[in-house]
Amino acid sequence: QAHPLFHCVGGCKEMDALSAEPINYSSLEADEFENLSDDDAEGNDEEDAQEKNVDAGDEERPTGLIQDSLIRPRFENWLSQHPVKTPMDSSRREALQDLFGRLQVTSYNMEVLSSERCLAIEFSLAGRTGCYTQRTHADVSSAVWLLTKGGVMELTPNIASKLELDEVPLIGCEHYADGGARERRWADETQLGEVIGTDVVEKLGGCTPLLQFLGLICMDEGTPAAYVDALPFKLTSASFAVSESAVGNDVSSKPPPKAPRPVASSKAATAKAAVSKPHRAASQGRK
Repeated sequence: QAHPLFHCVGGCKEMDALSAEPINYSSLEADEFENLSDDDAEGNDEEDAQEKNVDAGDEERPTGLIQDSLIRPRFENWLSQHPVKTPMDSSRREALQDLFGRLQVTSYNMEVLSSERCLAIEFSLAGRTGCYTQRTHADVSSAVWLLTKGGVMELTPNIASKLELDEVPLIGCEHYADGGARERRWADETQLGEVIGTDVVEKLGGCTPLLQFLGLICMDEGTPAAYVDALPFKLTSASFAVSESAVGNDVSSKPPPKAPRPVASSKAATAKAAVSKPHRAASQGRK
């Protein structure tokens, strides 16, 4: 009987002979192999994290692109709806344009988890730091229940938002499909004026234009039209310029009914009848 060692060597030689490619033996030391394993593990962790982000629908867009391609068109559309009939109107318009010029978006992140959109945007405005979050569920007409870690079903808002300026919560909302006592929509206009500047608010024409301006900066472009009124920015769907892909479940997004087919004029109908009567008589005679 062969010694086990010689049996192993023989088996290894047979495996080498069956290999289609030549076998290359490494000259690395054992410690170097350990380092390679650590590097591979780190690389795999990064790849796994990227795959998770893609699967979850994470989207972090360049801040310059967001400000120029998304926020600026909203602002210009909204500004075009303001009347310019008096010197006061022109002065307020200039104040809004000046305030927009002092805006700088610093971070924008959108995460889509199943039917929920989660937006986080950070910006600087007139020397103040802003942070806005919004969580939006696609179904605007049904209550949303979430299963907690403790195994309890918990009612959650269909849309919830919060805006902080210099880390102070000033504006927010919690909206539920069935309304009720949990419904909240609030804006601390006094403190908001103090943070932005009472002189700025006065030039804009009050706190309402300022709230609308902040809404144009912050609101998720995918917000269904049915939620716009529930948010605390005093905007309408028209002033917000919701895109066609954003109005989702709102009835206003349904295509208009087709126009009825035109009815032939009475003269054309009479002529058609006169032509068809002789044709019918001739066919009856052949029968």
